[in-house]
Amino acid sequence: MSNNDLELISDNGEKIRIHYQEPFVLGRCLLDPYLMIFCHGFPNENMSSHDDLFRKLQNACARIGVHSVMFDFRGCGTSDGNSEDFTMASATEDLETIKEWANNRGFEKFMITGAGLGAVPAILGDDQNILAGAFFWPVLQTQDYAIRNLEAEEHKSHFDMGGFIELHHGKVGIPLIKELYHMDIIDDLNRIKYPCLLQQGADDTVIPIEHLELAKAHLRNKRIEITSYQDGTYGLPQDNHRKHMIYHYEQFILKYL
Repeated sequence: MSNNDLELISDNGEKIRIHYQEPFVLGRCLLDPYLMIFCHGFPNENMSSHDDLFRKLQNACARIGVHSVMFDFRGCGTSDGNSEDFTMASATEDLETIKEWANNRGFEKFMITGAGLGAVPAILGDDQNILAGAFFWPVLQTQDYAIRNLEAEEHKSHFDMGGFIELHHGKVGIPLIKELYHMDIIDDLNRIKYPCLLQQGADDTVIPIEHLELAKAHLRNKRIEITSYQDGTYGLPQDNHRKHMIYHYEQFILKYL
């Protein structure tokens, strides 16, 4: 086993901090290895959020022979930048920086894991060489998320002024709120051809399960698996749900190794 904490430099000189993990066992794809990339949510989240869920999922990947990397978007966690400067555009750039680093290490094929708002840059990004995607409580109705959690309607008149607002979970930039309010990812969902796993709590009040209706309507690939958890809340923190989440995750990956 080899664990590596590394720093990548973005185009503007800011550091993106990552945690790369090699498999515990030899995988099935030794001659053509691929990499699982983890994208965390926002605001006030990072690669260690939700009781270190990504670390647990990295271990699941390692147990079945899959290389993986998780990272903090700029403006989040240990990476450089301010939370109020985080946008979907900067997050998508960071994801491309991770892929470029991975290409330089010999990885040409990827799987994506996204949680919450972290699903959006994964969906918006270039899907070339993406083998599969696993999404936990994904934000698919971005305007609803902005209204429900980021006070978009209250600050709509300030969309062209820039700046940020202070919420209970930290500073959020007006450009991000505007971006989410006007964003429509239906065309992006329509073009996804890779298999997808989606897992969501039925009682999630932060990202309601109704967001999955867009996935049902617009993900065209027949290999779509959707699992909802009765009485599951945001982040699916309950032990019984976590156990089933990780089991479904491992089984999903094994199908496409």
